Amino acid sequence: MKAEQLTVLDLKAPGGSKRQPMDIKSLVDVFAVFGFTADDIIDKHDQCTIFRKIRAELDELLRDLATHTKKYDKAVLLRDRLKLIKREFVAMQGTYESRRQDQEKHQFNRGIVLSKQRSDVQSGEHTAACEREIAHRQEELQKTHAVESTQLETYLNKLQEPHVKFSKLLLELKDTEKNLARLQLFEDAKNVSVRADGMERDERMRNKADFEQLKETKRSLLLQKQRQELAEMDEKLTEKRYVVLRANDNHQKTCESAPNRTLAT
Repeated sequence: MKAEQLTVLDLKAPGGSKRQPMDIKSLVDVFAVFGFTADDIIDKHDQCTIFRKIRAELDELLRDLATHTKKYDKAVLLRDRLKLIKREFVAMQGTYESRRQDQEKHQFNRGIVLSKQRSDVQSGEHTAACEREIAHRQEELQKTHAVESTQLETYLNKLQEPHVKFSKLLLELKDTEKNLARLQLFEDAKNVSVRADGMERDERMRNKADFEQLKETKRSLLLQKQRQELAEMDEKLTEKRYVVLRANDNHQKTCESAPNRTLAT
């Protein structure tokens, strides 16, 4: 609203008219001159423009009543009303300032809520993406371990048990048995044969046990390697979760502090 567009007061206006200065009893009447009601929200610039315009005209009228027409009764009435209007205008500024602060506070709080909601959504997306990646890496490692175990079992199933390397004593007993048999010392040959057969069974069983132990050792080494890989992966994935958690926390703090920085500026 421009000053030149404002309606001025008219002392000659009929009573009850909005333009009659002696009918202006309060700040509500001041704004009514320009078509505003008590419930209207008036722009701060318009408030000041209207108030200055009416105050200037009332001050001029007050000087005229006091110095020219000497209508002191009207001057007293107008003076007191002008003081009341000034007090009401000051109070109005406080009311509007409180309203402005309340609106800013509401917007600030709403900004915090919206910022937190966005932050929660983004944090949830980051966490979900992290968990998907972790699950994928765990699944891939499990597949790798399954392939390794299958390949090892295939290799072990095809692995032939090594030939028995009989001990020197057993070989000597077999030679002794043959020599005794050639000399027709069958009783002695039989005794040596019984002993040699027992030793051979023991050595074959020991060879078989060593072979089975070899296979179990290979399985154990593979299992140990896989457990180590799982432990290393768990450590890396735990670190990754921690990094994502820290990033989410920092993002949350940044979002929470952003409204404060905006309000401060």
